Amino acid sequence: MEVTQRRTVKRYSSGTFTVYRIPVECFPNHITNVYLIVGSGLALVDTGLETEKSRKDLAEGLRIIQLEFKEDVALEDISDIVITHGHIDHFGMIGHEAFAKKNLYIHEHDSDIIKDYDVRIGNSLERIDGFLRTSGVSDMLREGAIDLYRSDMMQFKRFENGKIVEIFEYADPGQWE
Repeated sequence: MEVTQRRTVKRYSSGTFTVYRIPVECFPNHITNVYLIVGSGLALVDTGLETEKSRKDLAEGLRIIQLEFKEDVALEDISDIVITHGHIDHFGMIGHEAFAKKNLYIHEHDSDIIKDYDVRIGNSLERIDGFLRTSGVSDMLREGAIDLYRSDMMQFKRFENGKIVEIFEYADPGQWE
C-alpha cells in the first residue's frame, strides 16, 4: 500500500482503488475524518456535520484531491454514502443538496436516527434533562445546556428527497474463515 499526504489530505492506494482521508472540523477542535473511496465509482464514508466549517473543510479536501492528486472528483459524482455510526458529526451533512438521491448505507441499529430524527432528539433531550436534574445541576445551567444541544442538533437537514436507505447487518467474522 502506498501512502501519500498533500496538505491536510492523506491518500492510501492499493491496486484498483484509492482512499482519501479528509479531516473535517465538526465542532471547535473536534475533527471527524471523512473518507472518499475512488474505484469503479465514488463513495463517501461519513459526511461531517452540516455547518459552514464542515462544508468548507470537505470542499477544501476535494479541491486538494483534484489539484494535488489529479483526481476528477466532485460531491455531485458520489454515488454511495456509508455512515459508520449514528453520531451527528458522521451523518449530519446527508441533507446536503449534492447528496440528493444517493445510495445511503447505514447499520440497522443506527438507521432510526436518520429516519426518525425528531423522535430521537426528543428522547435524547429528555434523558439529558433527567440526568442533569438528578446530578443537581442548577435550572439555569441545565436549560442552557439543553438549549445548546438542541441548537446543534437542529442544524441537521432532514433525510428526504427520495434518497435510498440500504440497511445491512454486521458480518459474522466466522464466515470469513
